[in-house]
Amino acid sequence: SSFSRLDHGEGYVDHHVLLVREHERAGLHHISFEVADTDDLFMGHAHLRSLKRYEHMQGISRVAIGGQMTDFWLDPWNRMHEHWSDIDRLNAANGSRLIDATTEVSGTWGEPGSQRFLQHCSP
Repeated sequence: SSFSRLDHGEGYVDHHVLLVREHERAGLHHISFEVADTDDLFMGHAHLRSLKRYEHMQGISRVAIGGQMTDFWLDPWNRMHEHWSDIDRLNAANGSRLIDATTEVSGTWGEPGSQRFLQHCSP
């Protein structure tokens, strides 16, 4: 896996902008959208649940790598969406490091990722 972020020197950026993982199929795991705050995350969760067209996949939880609050939903066209807020921002002084691949999906609290969530791939 490669968890990559932009290098803006002393400027702070999101903990990553691209994650590439090995999978038996080529495709997209999820796209993500930043929401205003934790209240917005919970309101969006309640709204999508009320629509009954979206399937809840994981969350609401706080992710270990990145520290953000997340909520994942599968849309009617089999694309997964992440809504998130409160992410860690890093700069070049934070450097880079190698971590165990399971760390990237484990949460500090909340629901763990199911195999369906972890193996999801949209063409």
